[in-house]
Amino acid sequence: MYVYRYQHKVNGRGPYQFGFLQWQTRSHTLSDHPAAWEDGIPNDDWDRKHVFGFVSTGHLTDWFNKEERRGLKRAGFICIRVDVPIDEILFGYKQVIFPWKYTN
Repeated sequence: MYVYRYQHKVNGRGPYQFGFLQWQTRSHTLSDHPAAWEDGIPNDDWDRKHVFGFVSTGHLTDWFNKEERRGLKRAGFICIRVDVPIDEILFGYKQVIFPWKYTN
């Protein structure tokens, strides 16, 4: 299954990693940007070897508005499409989590 994700073009880290929040143009509330456990994904089902993404570009653009996507691009982030076995994806209501190894 294809999954979409923003990650830094040099080191592969996601945009919420420490030091990369300069792209953020608005406050992200829990209702529109929930933590994994608030989005239906139990914390004990994933670890630091997992990354976040979205099942569609529509979900991705719902999460990051146009101005934020421009900021991400300026900060060195790219949007990638990753093919992940469906049984390795943890599905939330707004986001998904999958093993980082598929991003390489």
